Amino acid sequence: REPTVLPDNPLYALKEAGRGIRRFFTFSKEKKAQYDVGVSDMKLLEAKKLSERKGEEASEKIEQVVEEAQELLSRASKITSEIEGNASDETSNTVTEHAFTTQILFEQLEKSAPESITDSIALQKKTGVSALGRMLSHVTSDPSDLTQKLQDSSEAMGGSKFKFFKQAELLKNLEENGSEEMKSAIQETQRFQLGKLKDVMSENPEFAFEFEDYISELPGNSANQFQMMEAFQSSEDMSDEL
Repeated sequence: REPTVLPDNPLYALKEAGRGIRRFFTFSKEKKAQYDVGVSDMKLLEAKKLSERKGEEASEKIEQVVEEAQELLSRASKITSEIEGNASDETSNTVTEHAFTTQILFEQLEKSAPESITDSIALQKKTGVSALGRMLSHVTSDPSDLTQKLQDSSEAMGGSKFKFFKQAELLKNLEENGSEEMKSAIQETQRFQLGKLKDVMSENPEFAFEFEDYISELPGNSANQFQMMEAFQSSEDMSDEL
């Protein structure tokens, strides 16, 4: 859903008040965490739209909203730590979905933001991604359950025919901030994602040149992309590369 009232609009204060009221009347801790994660994504989208429309003129507002989005992710992470391993399916599904979508929004914002605040946004992104990694560790203690939820979210997401490569990189970004069980689930999901990509390429060899262009223009963590590419190109068991 595209935001219509952006942070530079005088009515944005009313929008924020409404969010505060809805959260106040959300009594379950898990529901509050879900709400915070969702609003965080909306704030990143608002910042992106404002950046596209007004650029440098709105840099302070953009920076402020991105910081607020990151703080919501950190707050949600704290809540999920209190219910560690016992989150509902609804909470688990919300977190696994946003493990992908929130990172994509941060990347889109980095691309559109005024140069004067790109370093600040990169810092907020790093902190936000750390919070996402911790949340993934908190929502379930069962690696097979987390693996299934990540795979389901991965398949349900829209994107290009090469989307599984980008998703594998996004999961790689989360590894250092999670438990060993979460890392195991991430690596299993990456094998699934790169296997899906291999199927696409095997069935459509004519996509090879398109994939090369896709990779050359792909934003994100180049080191993790390189590692995913090595795993994808390897004819051996991908677990060794991951």
